[in-house]
Order: sequence, then C-alpha cells, then structure tokens
Amino acid sequence: MSAMPLRDPTPPDADTGALLDTLVARMEAQGFRVKVCSRFEEALTDVRRTIQDRGWRTVALPKALPSLADGIAGTTPPAEAEFGLNVAEGAVTAAGSVVVRQHAGQGRALSLLPPATGFLVPRQGVVADLVQLFARFDAEGETLPAAITLIAGPSKTADIELELCVGVHGPKEVYVWLY
Repeated sequence: MSAMPLRDPTPPDADTGALLDTLVARMEAQGFRVKVCSRFEEALTDVRRTIQDRGWRTVALPKALPSLADGIAGTTPPAEAEFGLNVAEGAVTAAGSVVVRQHAGQGRALSLLPPATGFLVPRQGVVADLVQLFARFDAEGETLPAAITLIAGPSKTADIELELCVGVHGPKEVYVWLY
C-alpha cells in the first residue's frame, strides 16, 4: 500500500474565511495550539522551529514526509518519540476536530503515543460538519480505510473527584499547522 499523497495547498475562497476563523477559535478553546500558515512550506518551517524551540530530541514522522527528516535529528518510532507529526485529511469546524485517515504510512500510534503531537491540516480539507465530511468521502469514490479518526485536542479525563487531567491517555500537547 502506498503512502497517501499530500494535498496541493490552495488559498481558501471568501466563503471559507469565516469557516476557518470559527475552526481556529474552537480548536484553541479545546486546547489545540494552532498556527495558520499561508503555504505548506511555511507550515513545515514552523514545525521545524517548534521542534527546536521545544527541545524535542526524538520525533516520529509519517512516511509521506521523508524530506522533513532532513532537518530533524533523532527520528524514531512513535512509542519512543517526544513528538509525532501527522498529515491530516482536514478538519471539521462544528467539532473543532482534526480528521486523520490511518494507513500503512501513518498509523494511529503516531498521533496517540508521543506526549506531544502535531497535524499538518490543508485548508481545502476543512468542512463545516460531519455531513460535509462524509459527502466529500463519497464524492472521492475511494474505499475508506479501516479507521478515520477525529481528534478533538489533548487527551482529557477526570478522576473520581472530577478534577480534569490532561495527557493521561494520550498526548498532552497538540499542535495544528493549518495551511
């Protein structure tokens, strides 16, 4: 099975501006750290800068991004990584969630196991709601993978005393680069 190709970034049209603003606001409210970039290359530059600034020495990458590894020392499997970078399909504005299709080049471990994870999210993959998301999948005419995951921010749970705990069952820090 080949790795999923990256989408060609295109600027949003006028109708998408409000959708993107709403998406960013909802994501930030849920604990995502969102960076809006004008191009894919700008997003990759900011990913590298974030990795360096945070001091992460071990990074897990999807197979679709081998060129990113050139600027990053210490690429490693997700279970051993401090940070995992994922290529997202898009995002659902109503849920403030990132949409990820799992496949051979990017399994669930990449977004679940590292204590910090990030997503490269193409603007043209942003939809208003789940109805639009599945209509888009139908229009593509492809067989859907075994897993499509909607990620709604850092892992959150509450203990028996109802105190919120972040990062217990998944990443504590979640980054989004919207391009």
